[in-house]
Amino acid sequence: MYGPLLDLKLTSKEISREHVNFTGFPMRSIDRYLDILVNKLGCHVALCDQYIAVGGGVRRKVSRIITPGTLIDEQFLNPYQHNYLLAVSDAPLNSASSNNASSKSEDNTIGLAWLDLSTGDFMMQKTSLKAFSDDLDRIRPREIILCADLERQIDNPLVRTVQNHPNMAVTYQPAEYFATQFGLPTLQSMFPGLQYEDTHNPSLSSELGDPLCEETSQTSLMDTKVVECSESSPLLVFSPLEISAATALLSYIDSTQMGRKPRLQTPTRFTSDQVMKIDGNALSSLELLRTMQNKEKNSFLKTIDMTETKAGSRLLSEWLTSPLTSVHQINDRLDIVEFFCFDTHLLADLRCLFKTSGDAQRAIQRLSLNRGQHSDLLDVRWTLEAMAAVKARLEAAMDEKDPVVCIPAKEIVAQLEPQIAVANFIRNAIDETRVNQKSDKDKEYGYVKRSEELMELYIHLEALETDKEILQQRLQDDFGD
Repeated sequence: MYGPLLDLKLTSKEISREHVNFTGFPMRSIDRYLDILVNKLGCHVALCDQYIAVGGGVRRKVSRIITPGTLIDEQFLNPYQHNYLLAVSDAPLNSASSNNASSKSEDNTIGLAWLDLSTGDFMMQKTSLKAFSDDLDRIRPREIILCADLERQIDNPLVRTVQNHPNMAVTYQPAEYFATQFGLPTLQSMFPGLQYEDTHNPSLSSELGDPLCEETSQTSLMDTKVVECSESSPLLVFSPLEISAATALLSYIDSTQMGRKPRLQTPTRFTSDQVMKIDGNALSSLELLRTMQNKEKNSFLKTIDMTETKAGSRLLSEWLTSPLTSVHQINDRLDIVEFFCFDTHLLADLRCLFKTSGDAQRAIQRLSLNRGQHSDLLDVRWTLEAMAAVKARLEAAMDEKDPVVCIPAKEIVAQLEPQIAVANFIRNAIDETRVNQKSDKDKEYGYVKRSEELMELYIHLEALETDKEILQQRLQDDFGD
């Protein structure tokens, strides 16, 4: 019963000769109670839209399932921290196998796949049960996905490790979610260049056949939007365990977003040989992210965080928990620091420009999942305009300096693609003044000129959606659910 936990009065209603307990709250309070249910109680909340069905009558359909690891709404997220969803696989399954996912007790290797749905960051890692607890302290996921076969295995070392982190919500999913036979074709269709690293079972790859030609590649997940995927994409090699975990991760997202496709970055492999591994005890003792009283204030991160953007704070947090050990990468980072330290005027100018940007990472994700607002479009515009200004300022500074000194800055400039045309389109389409007026109830913030052809296509699409609902209702009436 969640009524008492939400400080709501419980009532009941007789339905089909049975008393059903229920409670409720006004729609204007939904954000408050969603925050309590998801962030504090770790619940899964299904949002249902009510609409008038064709032919009359009121119907409801689930539009979205909100869980701790799939939050994208700004009001529920910490803007300075990632909101990771983690999937763990301890046995690469295929659809023809019904073996227990925890049966490989002699093999302590596990696969991890985690992503931040609010930003699209996607990573994988192969680790050991011994290091799993430290990996959890480093990743700090809000929600963990495990195979349903582990749910009753309380003595399983993997389950015990997860239970030792009570602040992380746990969700059990069917073994089919971890099936590499379906996961590999899907991932390869989404991310060109992804390869299957199979050193223990060479026959498995031949059993899978050509992934891009298999019928399994037609799953709904292959429609997921991907960033930076092209024929020139670097080769991505992942183990069966990592593929299994990634399959479960994407399947879970597909089921909670009700068909809406997020925009994901190309997955990267986290390798422990290039970063320093910090165990949970050291992380706590050093108070890197939280103090001994479990507070963010006065932690090392909050003390040194002088970043001007929310994305910068999230990146700094990652750097603190995963310090580099590669001398080459450390020197590259120090070269950039040195470049700006010797030009304080340039640094001050860039900091002022960064302040004008928005959190475009999370804004783009909300827009791709049809959860965006006018303010998200403004965040994208402000970020693109700030990016263009930063690039211009760096290029002007480089013209006045020795080319050798400017090598670190050249690498930064080469990565900046401001997309001014997109920024100008948003500027012309959205009335910024009206969006910023919080008291304005009028929804007509924009004034996009739509072509007659586009309007005709839109009307035709609505008609097709209506026909679809009618057919679905007929099927349900004739054959049931």
